[in-house]
Amino acid sequence: MDKQYKLPWTCAGIYIGNGKVVHFTRGAGHEIGIGTVFDRIIFSASPSDGSGSPCPRCGDHSSDSGVISSCLECFLSGGELYVFQYGVSPSIFLAKARGGTCTFACSDPADDVLHRAEYLLQNGFGVYQIFKNNCEDFAIYCKTGLLIFTDISVGRSGQAASFIAAATAIVSSPLRFMTTGFTDLWHALPHNIDAPEGTTTQDPEEEESKELKKNMDGNPSQKFENGQVGGGSGMRKMEWASRSEHLGGVPRKIVFTAVGAFAKAVVNLFNTTTVHNAGTLLRLVRCRPSGVPLLTVSNHMSTMDDPLMWGLKDFPITDPKLGKCIPITRGGGIYQEHMNEALEYLRVGSWLHTFPEGKVCQEDAPIQRLKWGTASLIVRAPVTPIVLPIVHNGFEKVMPEKYIFGRRPPFPLWNREIKIVIGEPMIFGVPKLKQRAVEISKDLPFSGVGWPKLTPCGLDEAAQRCLYKIISERIQAAMESLRNAASSAGMRLRKLEMMAGLSAECGPVVAFTTPQNYAGRLSRLIHLRGWAPLWCPTLIVESTPHTISCIQAAITSSLHHCSAIAFTSRSGITAFADVLSSIEIPPLAPYGEAFIISALGKDSELLDGSFVGKLCGNPGRIRVVVPPVATPSGMVESIGSGEGKRVMCPVPLVVGIEEPPVVPEFMADLGRRGWVVLRVDAYETRWRREEGGGVEELVKRIKEGRGVDAIVFTSTGEVEGLLRSLSEVGLAWRAVRQMCPSMVAAAHGPVTAAGAERLGVCVDVVSSRFDSFDGLVDVLDRCWNS
Repeated sequence: MDKQYKLPWTCAGIYIGNGKVVHFTRGAGHEIGIGTVFDRIIFSASPSDGSGSPCPRCGDHSSDSGVISSCLECFLSGGELYVFQYGVSPSIFLAKARGGTCTFACSDPADDVLHRAEYLLQNGFGVYQIFKNNCEDFAIYCKTGLLIFTDISVGRSGQAASFIAAATAIVSSPLRFMTTGFTDLWHALPHNIDAPEGTTTQDPEEEESKELKKNMDGNPSQKFENGQVGGGSGMRKMEWASRSEHLGGVPRKIVFTAVGAFAKAVVNLFNTTTVHNAGTLLRLVRCRPSGVPLLTVSNHMSTMDDPLMWGLKDFPITDPKLGKCIPITRGGGIYQEHMNEALEYLRVGSWLHTFPEGKVCQEDAPIQRLKWGTASLIVRAPVTPIVLPIVHNGFEKVMPEKYIFGRRPPFPLWNREIKIVIGEPMIFGVPKLKQRAVEISKDLPFSGVGWPKLTPCGLDEAAQRCLYKIISERIQAAMESLRNAASSAGMRLRKLEMMAGLSAECGPVVAFTTPQNYAGRLSRLIHLRGWAPLWCPTLIVESTPHTISCIQAAITSSLHHCSAIAFTSRSGITAFADVLSSIEIPPLAPYGEAFIISALGKDSELLDGSFVGKLCGNPGRIRVVVPPVATPSGMVESIGSGEGKRVMCPVPLVVGIEEPPVVPEFMADLGRRGWVVLRVDAYETRWRREEGGGVEELVKRIKEGRGVDAIVFTSTGEVEGLLRSLSEVGLAWRAVRQMCPSMVAAAHGPVTAAGAERLGVCVDVVSSRFDSFDGLVDVLDRCWNS
């Protein structure tokens, strides 16, 4: 709300209810901050009821300066009430006869507005300056969280900068772009996370936890950048400019192209830049598997790191998905709203870049302790992102913090050497790390700060902090290794390139027979090694009306008699979860003995809070068991003795091929441990008969003499499916081995290897780490490099 004086001036404030208004004012006798005679002749904006005596409700504010609270009558004394407009269209903004009446920015929810106003009433809003920090700035900040910083007075939302209103506001928009500097210009266009420059993030932990306290508030970057203000609220700058529909998207396209071209000129034309292993970055940006997010992390040497780091040769500069930023609120912690915004980009498989050190550091020193925001994003992402560490040096010479009179140069410097080293992709086994964090954190003295539980199975604040610390330290170690490589002789960098620089086109071709629900994960890992994945599905795994009805019947009539559910596959969990989603009331009672649900390795990621919530109204009743040895026999050992209790086993219904002995043996083992087993046909597995069983490309390569370098099996059923598919086109496994003598046959674990041998397929290498596919690609890598 504003009041309009008879003079062409307004005073803005925030109505907080009960007849009270909070506003920012200059008292009588105080300067207005422009250093001229106007400091003396412009009257006070402090409230008064006009009677000359103190107001009985709010007292005497005639000499008060700063943020004050007064009654509505005093605030309106000498003026008229009108409502300041938020979120207006450009046409309405231009039509206004004078400034200070509206803004493009949209108002935040009322609770946020009142919180800001009450906070500033207690803590102040700085020194009143009519052209730089006035009542309108205060009100707009309370309503939107936006503050604009410029060194010139034009470009604010209206009145102080302009009595010619809309015309000056239109002029001010490009001027504001010019005065924000190159870094702020790039970062004004959202997708990018960074920590506040030159500061540390406020930590809410106690002094006795200092060692872990330093890591608490990670500030990631699809590139994140903190809009920092004074003591530090993160805010989105010129949010209206980030909308793709603003002025038809023309300003965004102009800025993306201009800033991208500028970055390329600085990096490639005016300075000498060496990039090691650029192919890995370009491949992961352009060609990674669909739905898999990419999280790049780097050190922070200057305010020009972004966008100059992306000005390297052959990197796209006009892609509208690149060069965007997300603001981070300092002291807001890793569960703040803006971190959730960053998490959304990972949910849809986008690329996010972070500067996890949290500030610019221009010294040639080891990588600083990382903030925890990056680790929290890795853990919370539905699909664990590919993490790519990057280290650079030379940008601190292009844009030094202290150049002339202790300030940065107005433009980037030239004739400098820049070196960018791109490392190896990192894949984190989050379920195992969670288990480790729970074990480590049991006896640690942490004071709670109200973090939410990540899962209902006991990952409390202490466990979360341990988990984030473990992940952050691994990333820090990888970045430090790259930093040492960048500062050493070229031999180490060439070795690094040889290790990571193989393109998918010229690397080994790895065929894999994994069903569709697992294919994306294995394809991603193969791709990360620089190998070419060739998917040859031999089985179809899917739910059918019969299997759906089996699950429905088991849930409604038998689940409440059971004490555990044992999932042997990811497909079983997915099928079970789909049926649970169709049931309005959780089928398990919220009370009773602890109920066990168990899954193997990475499959346990699907037993998250959503699954547990659909299963039981009381998540505390559910106990999630992830066996340390990811085999059916390992699950039997982890679940323990049944003592006559019932366990539900959602397993595949095998059609058209012989059922491998894995499931029958698993259920027999449970029976021997005292469990009464209830088998549920959760999904159907059958041979992929159509089009030669899905192996037509493999057969083509074999007959043309090109072959493949490796073939990977992840289950016995896949082996039988491949043999039948080859038989359909007149090929036997013996003939395939003769035509491809150097081909390596790999099995995912000893169970699959034994099943393959039983079917006459000799396996060359067997993964000993079978909780995830990482062990499978590791054993192939060792085989080829031994």
